Amino acid sequence: MEEEEEWEDEDGYEDEEVEDEDDDTSWKVRRAAVKVLNAVVTSRPEMLTELYTKCGAELVNRFKEREENVRLDIIECFAALVKMTELAEARKGTPTLVNTEQSPAVGLLESMLATVMTASMKQLNGKADKTKSAVFAMLKSLCTVVPSALGAHMTELVPCVCGCLTDKNQSLKLDALTFLRLAMENQAPETLQASMDRIIPLILALVREEWYKIIAEALRVVQVIVTVLRPLDDDSGMFIGDYDYTAHVDPIYEAILVRLEAHDIDQEIKECAIIAVGQLVSTLGDQLTDRLPVVEGLLMERLRNEITRMPTLKAIAMICASPIGIDLTPILNEAIQELSQFLRQQSRPLKQTTLETLMALVKSSATNMTESLFDLILSEAAPLVSDGDLHLTHLSLRLSISVLTVSPSASNTLAQHIMPKCLLIAASPLLQGRALESLLDLLKGLVSLDAPGLTFDELYDLIQSKVNDVEQKQGIANIAHCLATLCVATTEGKRGVTVGSLVEALNGSDEPRRNLALLTIGELGQHRDLTATVDGLQMIVLESFESPSEETKTAAAYALGRMAVGNMACYLPVILESLNANRHHYLLLSALKEVIVLHANTTGLDFGPYIEQVLPHLLKHCESAEEGVRNMVAECLGALITMHPEVIVPALTNLGGGSEGGAPAGSLMRWTIASSLKYCMTGRAPHAILMEHMANFLEMLNDEDLQVRHAALSMCNAAVHHQPNLIISFLDSKIIPVLYETVRLKQERVVDLGPFKQKVDDGLPLRKTALACINTVLDTLPDQMDVGAFMPYLETGLGDKEDVQMLCHQILIKICGYAPGAVLSSLDSLVDPLEKTVTKKVKDGQVGTEVDRANELIRSGLRAVLAISAIDDSAGISRKFWDFVDRIQKREKLAAMVM
Repeated sequence: MEEEEEWEDEDGYEDEEVEDEDDDTSWKVRRAAVKVLNAVVTSRPEMLTELYTKCGAELVNRFKEREENVRLDIIECFAALVKMTELAEARKGTPTLVNTEQSPAVGLLESMLATVMTASMKQLNGKADKTKSAVFAMLKSLCTVVPSALGAHMTELVPCVCGCLTDKNQSLKLDALTFLRLAMENQAPETLQASMDRIIPLILALVREEWYKIIAEALRVVQVIVTVLRPLDDDSGMFIGDYDYTAHVDPIYEAILVRLEAHDIDQEIKECAIIAVGQLVSTLGDQLTDRLPVVEGLLMERLRNEITRMPTLKAIAMICASPIGIDLTPILNEAIQELSQFLRQQSRPLKQTTLETLMALVKSSATNMTESLFDLILSEAAPLVSDGDLHLTHLSLRLSISVLTVSPSASNTLAQHIMPKCLLIAASPLLQGRALESLLDLLKGLVSLDAPGLTFDELYDLIQSKVNDVEQKQGIANIAHCLATLCVATTEGKRGVTVGSLVEALNGSDEPRRNLALLTIGELGQHRDLTATVDGLQMIVLESFESPSEETKTAAAYALGRMAVGNMACYLPVILESLNANRHHYLLLSALKEVIVLHANTTGLDFGPYIEQVLPHLLKHCESAEEGVRNMVAECLGALITMHPEVIVPALTNLGGGSEGGAPAGSLMRWTIASSLKYCMTGRAPHAILMEHMANFLEMLNDEDLQVRHAALSMCNAAVHHQPNLIISFLDSKIIPVLYETVRLKQERVVDLGPFKQKVDDGLPLRKTALACINTVLDTLPDQMDVGAFMPYLETGLGDKEDVQMLCHQILIKICGYAPGAVLSSLDSLVDPLEKTVTKKVKDGQVGTEVDRANELIRSGLRAVLAISAIDDSAGISRKFWDFVDRIQKREKLAAMVM
């Protein structure tokens, strides 16, 4: 009797009043119930919190189920619950300063984690291999969702994992290895350091296994173990901790070396061994001084092999980045020559990784490199500087800057090979982002260097001459960026002369040069006060507002706004006084927008002293008849909200009639308020004060004016995308019901155009924006939306106008991956509108873009059909849908599109 009780305690199985085990079929009921619950978990993500509350503890309690098939289903059901939590957290995106709150589901999971771990460890200590694998699958998801909470249980969990690492079942070993790697990657190093003496011998034994998957995974674990033994502080870039790792260095090295030297092994093992040795040398290289020549020789051998050169490049880059300062002199010349040849290859990933590795080598080993090596690097990198691939351009320019920093004498080679390419991209309308920033940094460095052939005057003339080859305004803007950067970096005297020549160009008849001068003055004026350089410069720029050219007017507004940032006391009053006149309001507000947005986006600039001057002028134009003017006002107010919400938000509430006793505002005013909130959401929106007034602002979703309602919908879309935590509490009560209602909103009217009449649907823009907002909700806050309740509205949208249909197709594809159960439950009603779309014939009178648009709609519908077909539940997909798929496959045109 005592032995029987001991057996029950050890394995946790129960006899629930079953007299004859052979007659017990209740397990079938339990298994069916778990499968139903699993279907709910995977198809109703919005119920995560409720599922944890009502079912989480019950599922964990049933891990002790005696019937193995039922036990597996129970563990898999709980694993699905954890996985859905992981997906929901992933959709929230990277935490920000305003998005750090823990979701309720994660909090509930953490609260029951102790029970989960106790039940899991009991199963890992059991004898059922399938159950152990299921537990590891669940634990891998826990590593991602609750890494810090899991760390508290790692000491108790390690013995269970170690037991599985010595099991005869190969698949179980692989599952244990994968979990161990994820656990070490997501835990603080000190959490597992105490267990290293027990873990490392087992892992090194697995490196000598026979099955290639286990060897490869064991090498990945070794790589992570090295970082646990000697952690690197990300902030200081130095190693931290006092753990004594010396006894483990030689065994790890010997285990990796066996796999690194072997030639007749699987490709995956080769790559993992190379990365592992790179990590080992980078982290513990100071303990391997006498063995480094062997490792470096093997890395060079692998670098010459086409199959292994990519991981070898990454390994070399890791070694270069080591704070230890590993000496790579024995292979430096040979490695750089080899890498320079890689830049001629067709493979883009190879060129990208090679450029990154070369930068690492230049940074770490510049003192041991000769001038001929620097010349070789620059000459081979030059062909990659083009507007055809801006990322490679960015990397090539950063490499050039690195070389120039450590070897100024390389400027001759740079002038010969790199500068001609720089001149071409400087005038390219495609140049933007990091490639533009890198080009500007290179130009700053060249002005400071003042090398022959690359002086300020020479560079300025070369870049300015490119304006004759440019037609697009963005190309001129890029040249202006370059010229202004040169002027900022040069001496005061040369800057004064240059600004004088720019002012002369404003009076010329050459429009491109006039626009270039305006843009350059604006960029320069942002960084340097130009009031002392040219008298009355603001009036000269204002005269350009009278130009017949729209591009010149826009450039003048840009210049005026940027100049004002350099001297607010001088230029801001000019803008505000000019606004009192009855002309050029759009241009002046555009200039004011540049001032405000730059203050909002630049650290160290304070707009507080100027609010009282600026705000009355903005509010005065809130109800302008010109939409462009109102839009500029909205952008200004939106940027001001991010800086000084305590002033702007109450003012907008009062203007909208949201305050107690406030008079109702006009529709144009309400439109401007909603638009300003939309622009505010894309920046650093002030959550605390906006939350107080958001209920009033959301009333505009039900506004009688369609334009106001459309602006409010756009504001909600921006808020859901950029500030989900701000809007989440209003979704269920105020926003989603309006979105559903708007999806079915139609307001058609007939416009008499003389010879014929045309029907116009004023509700179409609102329906499109509402669906766009629903699409965003599914991306950022999917657990807040009842997908099942939305399906009837999706059916309506699938039969709407073309633009609406394509939006609905995108949403349907998303739901297929996120909540397939909701699609399956409504599938029969979706087939008819989808079939009408994909079988729609192109009319005889349609040509060109009309035909392309019609075919794109058909392809969009077919993509939705393919997404439904890919749902992993073929038994649950209706017969009606499969018949529809058969009809598609019988049509040659549609079948070809599917292929």
